[in-house]
Amino acid sequence: DILNNLSIGRWNPFLQIWIKEETTSIGKRLSAETSSLGKFALIKCNDDKPPMLELNLEGQRFFQNSYVSRKPNISIVGEDDNGIKFDSSGIKVILDDNMVDFSSLSIPDTVVSGNYVSSQFRPELDWGEHFIEVSLSDAAGNVVTERIDFVVSDELKLIDYGNFPNPFKDRTVFIYELTQRVETLQIRIYTLSGRLIEVLDRESVFSTDIDMNEGGYHEVMWDGLDKDGNFVANGVYFYKIYAKRGSKISSSIGKMAKAR
Repeated sequence: DILNNLSIGRWNPFLQIWIKEETTSIGKRLSAETSSLGKFALIKCNDDKPPMLELNLEGQRFFQNSYVSRKPNISIVGEDDNGIKFDSSGIKVILDDNMVDFSSLSIPDTVVSGNYVSSQFRPELDWGEHFIEVSLSDAAGNVVTERIDFVVSDELKLIDYGNFPNPFKDRTVFIYELTQRVETLQIRIYTLSGRLIEVLDRESVFSTDIDMNEGGYHEVMWDGLDKDGNFVANGVYFYKIYAKRGSKISSSIGKMAKAR
């Protein structure tokens, strides 16, 4: 029966996609209940693949058990070939067992394509352990869910994950995590003899992503140049990551090698 392969679809003018409505087949008739007026049509949909869902923190991938600030910027990104149902019925956000109202999400005024959409969420959090769970539906009704546990710490800690690659050829990335926002964050690079050759901080490092001083996960690239703009020679170097908040200081020292 040809009706078995058809559903009633509703055109979403904001997302510029057809959204499959819950359709019932009675004999040779199809019916659907909807709370929205608009344009409807019969559509054929064989999509059974859930959408892609990604949660980002301050512009970077949100990892399990991350440390975050008390007012983090969380991004919810969805992508699907047939479109994302990015409305109050298609996206559900739970924060610590509490349903987040759809109006609390920051949605762009215009969407270029309903196949790729994103929103921003800036909750105010207390100290301690938290979780966020997001469920996202595509235009065909397929659902994907992702949960991330994270921590808002009242104690300053610096977690140094080292640099990669190491040894490096021309550039390397320092990876670290802060449990809180700090007033000062520097990555100081020294020769084996202890001579300071470069300092990376928020004034010297160009970044379109998270502020180096913000709490959370960071990746900071060093181009292998010293403070005079010259490439450093092959050899072994030390780095020190220094973080300061008020009277509290946390630091870490590591070793790396330059090898062409």
